[in-house]
Amino acid sequence: MAGVMGRYGRSYGTVMSGTPRLNLTTIEETLLDAHWRLEKVNVECLDALDCIRRYDRQHTLFFIDPPYVGGEDDYAVHFDRY
Repeated sequence: MAGVMGRYGRSYGTVMSGTPRLNLTTIEETLLDAHWRLEKVNVECLDALDCIRRYDRQHTLFFIDPPYVGGEDDYAVHFDRY
């Protein structure tokens, strides 16, 4: 499993083999963990440069997912902007 260590020493990541794990007996705790991890995260749908101009501060970390030029047909939705 590749991932990031989360609260309480739990890891978050993906499993490349086997079936996905969904344990309904712990789903409330899992959602609460996700809530705490994302508590101060902003998700924006902006042009990358507009996003950087708006939020750039000394303590800011950007993860900007670029448009995949030539891969527009790989998605279930149509992208009007790119």
